[in-house]
Amino acid sequence: MTKDKVIGQAGDREPVRNVVVVITDGIPTFPKPNPRQRALDMANLLKGQADVFAVGVTNQTDDAFLSNISSGGVQNVNWFHSASFEGLQEIRDQVVQQACITTTRQTVPSTTTASLTTRCVETDSVIDLVFVVDGSGSICDNDPSRKNDGSGCDNWKQIVNFITEFVTVMEPSETGTHVGLVSFSTESLLLAGLRCVETDSVIDLVFVVDGSGSICDNDPSRKNDGSGCDNWKQIVNFITEFVTVMEPSETGTHVGLVSFSTESLLLAGLSRYYSANSLNEYIEGNLMYPGGDTYTTGGLEMTKDKVIGQAGDREPVRNVVVVITDGIPTFPKPNPRQRALDMANLLKGQADVFAVGVTNQTDDAFLSNISSGGVQNVNWFHSANFEGLQEIRDQVVQQACITTTRQTVPSTTTASLTTRCVETDSVIDLVFVVDGSGSICDNDPSRKNDGSGCDNWKQIVNFITEFVTVMEPSETGTHVGLVSFSTESLLLAGLSRYYSANSLNEYIEGNLMYPGGDTNTTGGLEMTKDKVIGQAGDREPVRNVVVVITDGIPTFPKPNPRQRALDMANLLKGQADVFAVGVTNQTDDAFLSNISSGGVQNVNWFHSASFEGLQEIRDQVVQQACITTTRQTVPSTTTASLTTRCVETDSVIDLVFVVDGSGSICDNDPSRKNDGSGCDNWKQIVNFITEFVTVMEPSETGTHVGLVSFSTESLLLAGLSRYYSANSLNEYIEGNLMYPGGDTNTTGGLEMTKDKVIGQAGDREPVRNVVVVITDGIPTFPKPNP
Repeated sequence: MTKDKVIGQAGDREPVRNVVVVITDGIPTFPKPNPRQRALDMANLLKGQADVFAVGVTNQTDDAFLSNISSGGVQNVNWFHSASFEGLQEIRDQVVQQACITTTRQTVPSTTTASLTTRCVETDSVIDLVFVVDGSGSICDNDPSRKNDGSGCDNWKQIVNFITEFVTVMEPSETGTHVGLVSFSTESLLLAGLRCVETDSVIDLVFVVDGSGSICDNDPSRKNDGSGCDNWKQIVNFITEFVTVMEPSETGTHVGLVSFSTESLLLAGLSRYYSANSLNEYIEGNLMYPGGDTYTTGGLEMTKDKVIGQAGDREPVRNVVVVITDGIPTFPKPNPRQRALDMANLLKGQADVFAVGVTNQTDDAFLSNISSGGVQNVNWFHSANFEGLQEIRDQVVQQACITTTRQTVPSTTTASLTTRCVETDSVIDLVFVVDGSGSICDNDPSRKNDGSGCDNWKQIVNFITEFVTVMEPSETGTHVGLVSFSTESLLLAGLSRYYSANSLNEYIEGNLMYPGGDTNTTGGLEMTKDKVIGQAGDREPVRNVVVVITDGIPTFPKPNPRQRALDMANLLKGQADVFAVGVTNQTDDAFLSNISSGGVQNVNWFHSASFEGLQEIRDQVVQQACITTTRQTVPSTTTASLTTRCVETDSVIDLVFVVDGSGSICDNDPSRKNDGSGCDNWKQIVNFITEFVTVMEPSETGTHVGLVSFSTESLLLAGLSRYYSANSLNEYIEGNLMYPGGDTNTTGGLEMTKDKVIGQAGDREPVRNVVVVITDGIPTFPKPNP
C-alpha cells in the first residue's frame, strides 16, 4: 500500500527524501504461504524508493526481521527495539534523529541533532514521511487494560501517542515535511496521502451520499438491534479522507454534503465549514445512516436547488458533485430511474458530476449516464465492495482536481452579503427571538402527512444564519443569543456561548428545531428580558438589539395574549432596541409597530408577504441593527462575560467534570415526554458545564479540561489532552454528553477520573488538578455499601 498508493503519488516530491517508519509488535502472519518472505521481498522493493526504519515492540518481534526490512540493518540507527509499548516514548527521540539525517536520497539538509526539543525544521531537513502501523490482534489481546467488552487498550494508545508526538516534532507544512499514514492488519488501509492543493485546483465540491437500506441490510456486521455497519463506516471514511485531501479553506476549496434515502437531507452548504478538521468532525457526528428507499432524484434535486448557486458557491469556481450509491433508484415511483437521469441532466448544466457505484447492485450504464462525461475511471467509478472505496479514492480525487473549462480561479472572493456591521465599527449584543408556532408549518405546502418537511421553517433558519454570518461575531465584537417561543419558551444560546459565525450557525442548524404550538410572544420576550439581557455576555455600554421574527399575533397565554405581549415588549424596550419582522398576512402591522422600539416601517419593523421574502428584507434589517443609537458608546475595553476568569488571576488548572447521568435527573422532570425525549434538567447541566468551559478559556498552554459521565456505567468522554479551545470542546460536549439514565455509580465516575484522566496525557506537573462533581443524589451502585 505504501509503495503503490503513497510513494510516487501526489505529495511525494523529488528530490525530497522519502522516509518510512514501520511500527510492529511481531512477525508477519499473513498472507500465507511464506508471509515473512513476502514481507521481506516487498520491503526490498520499497527500499529502492525510501529509507525504511523499523520499530519493533515486545519480545514477539524478531531482531533479524527488523534488521532485514530496514534500509541499513544497523540497530539504533535503522531499526529499533522496545521491550514494551511504554518504552516507545523512550526510543522516539532516536527514531526522530535518524529520520532527520540526510542521505544520498536528499539534497536539502545539512546536519541534525534531534530530540523533542529539536526539530527537523531547525536543521533545514525536509522529508516525505510515512508511518506504516501494525494493528494486529496481538497488540491489544495481550494488554491487561483490555476489557471483556473489547474496549480499552493502553498499548494502542502508546502507539498513537508515539506517532502524534513524532508528527509534532516534524512540524509538517505544505512547503516543509509531508506526512502520510498507512495501517495494516488482515487488510491494509491508506489513511492519508494525496492532495489537490498541489495542483492549484480550487473547487466547490458537494458529496451526495446514498443512505438507503441495502447498504447495511446486506452487511454481515449488522446486529439484530440495528447497530453496527462496516459498509457505512467505509463510506464515511471515504468522504472524510477525501475532505482531508482537498484541504478546504475560505479562499480554497469549499465542501458541501447531502444525503438521500426516502428523504433528502442538506447536511452542510458550501459556506459552512472552512477546515478539514471541523468538517470531518461534523461529518463523523452527523452523517448518520438513515435506511429506506434509494431516492437519487431527491439527492440530486437538493444539491441543484439548495447548494449550487447558494451561499459559498463562487463564480467562476468549478462545481464538482460526487454521487456515492450502492444501487439504482427505487423512489419515487413511477419511473424512479428516469427521474434521476432527468435530474442529473439538469444538474450537469451547473456542475461536473462524478458517480461512484459500490457492489454489483449498481448498474454501470446508470452510473455512466448520470456522470458528466460517461467515461469509466474518469467520470464514473465502480467498486465491487465497500472496502474497495479506499482503493479508488485517489482516482476520484485526481479527476476532481483536474481543471475544466468551468473554472477560472478568481483573484478575489465576494462576500455572501454586501453589508457588514464590522464595516461600520458597530459592535452590538444581538438576540434573535423566533416564533415556532404551529401556523408556520401547518400552512406550508411542503409539509408532509408524517409531519416532516417545512420550507417555511428552513427560510427562517436561513435568515438567521445569514444574518449571523454578516455580523461576524467574536469575543470582542458582536455577541449573539437565541430564544425560541411557541407554547413554551426556550433559551437556546446566551450572549457568552458562541464567538464565531461558523460555530454558532452549526449549533443553530442542529438545534433550532420547529416545535409547533401556540404563539406565546410574551414568553419569548420575557425569556429574553430575564435570561439574556443583563446576563453573561451582555456588556455595558454595548447596545442591545433584539430581532423578533413572527408569523402572527399572540395567542397565548390567555386572557389578553396580545396586551400581555405589548406590556412585556415595553419592559424589554427599556433595555434594548427591538426590531420586529412579520411574515405573511397573518401578522398585524399595528402589533409589529407597537412591539418595535421606534414604530417606523422598514426602520424598526418589517413585513414580508411570504417566508421566501425574508431573504429580500434581510439586508434592511441588518442595516438598521448596525446603526448606532444613544444606547451605545463603543467601549475602549471589554468586560468579561462572566465576572471571574481563571486567566485574570494567572491561574492555570487541569480541570475534570464528573457528571451524574442517573435516571432521577430526567425521570422527575415535567418536561420529559412519554417517548423518553426532552429533559430540561439535563439541558441545565450541559449549559452549566459549557458556560464554565467558556469562562476557563482552555488552551494548550492554559487550562486543560476533561469530561467523565457516570450512571450505571462510567464513560470517559474527553481526556485532558483532547480539546484546547472553548468552542471545540463545547461543540463536542453538546453533541456527545448524552443523558444515559440508570443507577448513580458515583464510585465509577471517580475511579474513571482517578485512573484514566489524572496522571494521563494532558495532566501536567506541577499544574493543580481540579475535579468538579455534579450530582442530584446519593450513590446507589455498586452494592453493597455504594
